[in-house]
Amino acid sequence: MKKLLFIITSFLLAGCYSSQSDAENTLRKAGFTNITATGLAPLSCGENDISRTGFIAINPQGTRVEGVVCCGIFKSCTIRF
Repeated sequence: MKKLLFIITSFLLAGCYSSQSDAENTLRKAGFTNITATGLAPLSCGENDISRTGFIAINPQGTRVEGVVCCGIFKSCTIRF
């Protein structure tokens, strides 16, 4: 019974996961600098995304921006503003 409860809880919390390393790697590859992860960003991504990490950074044009990096199991990470 405890094992089943653990599995169900894990699936329910999957959409509430923040991955700072995935977010930073995604932003660096897109040319962002001075990246600061702001943590979990609930309700900012699609229902199929398993991690959502808020950020503040400097975009490739030199402007300070805020947004969220959303990552899914069957897709790569995306940046949302």
